[in-house]
Amino acid sequence: MYNIAIIDDETEILEIIYNKIKHIFNNEGITPIFTCLNNPQQLEMNKYYDILFLDIDMPSIDGINLAQTYLQKHNNTIIIFITNKYDLVFNAFSVHPFDFVKKENLETGLIQPIKHLISKLNRDNRVISLQDKNGLTTIKCKKILYCESYGHICYIHTTDRVIKTNKYKLSNIESIINCEDFYMINQSYLVHWKYVINIENKSTTLEDGTVLPISKRRFKDSLASYKKYTFRNI
Repeated sequence: MYNIAIIDDETEILEIIYNKIKHIFNNEGITPIFTCLNNPQQLEMNKYYDILFLDIDMPSIDGINLAQTYLQKHNNTIIIFITNKYDLVFNAFSVHPFDFVKKENLETGLIQPIKHLISKLNRDNRVISLQDKNGLTTIKCKKILYCESYGHICYIHTTDRVIKTNKYKLSNIESIINCEDFYMINQSYLVHWKYVINIENKSTTLEDGTVLPISKRRFKDSLASYKKYTFRNI
């Protein structure tokens, strides 16, 4: 279930935007919880929303500053701006919006961004299950930093724990995850591009400082895979 806030100071336009967004999500079999506000200052900063649809040009506080303030507490929230003020779009890149939609193009302009957004959310919220002698372990894919094969044991390094398994080969885990955001950079490491900050000198550096080697044979393809990931997530 997704929590969505839609904010626009013009009440009639707010209702139109709400109905169109709701219709698109419903057609995808999703029924989000909506909060619609015509006063941006009524946005509860302590409440988490998965997605904010924001007008940029509003009298009390503009959508860019509102997004900046909100993201300080909830940096995983996705921002989509809906605006007629395309001269302000470049100022909005500081909050890394998922997309921009023109108000005069709501009928068709919302469809593809929302479909791409649903695909991203489904990918981010995927869970895998691994069975071993200790029982069933569930892991959120978005929390996996990298997977490591050492001897006959695989270690799955996540943001909050390391999971050890001797039942699965690294290639098995790659198939179970089945996501192009992960890539086998050598026969011992499957890396999640989400957490990579740098690739150089035949190695990749993760946000936590971990440095993983990339095999010479796979370096070119690894770089291409990382570039594709970057373009998908601009």
